Amino acid sequence: MYGEGNSGGLPAERRTVLVQRGENADPRRRTELHLALRAQAAASAKAAKLTIDQQSVALQEKVIVGGLMSVEAKDFLKSLPTPEELMPSLQLPKLN
Repeated sequence: MYGEGNSGGLPAERRTVLVQRGENADPRRRTELHLALRAQAAASAKAAKLTIDQQSVALQEKVIVGGLMSVEAKDFLKSLPTPEELMPSLQLPKLN
């Protein structure tokens, strides 16, 4: 993995030897695999952020609703549109 003088700053006993066999031997394939891994990591991070945001909103709603005392305040909350009403799901046309 590391050539002479290119140790990546790691001592010899800590270096990993990269065995280039099969699809890993082709630099184009390694690049392709690397890009796919980066895209997968980005998608996982985006999904995790969405989940955290959704949980945060749900908890904030519980705190706010729990703090409402008057009937008028509760009626006002019930009158607010849901997220689904504000932003309906997008429907993609079928491609033939």
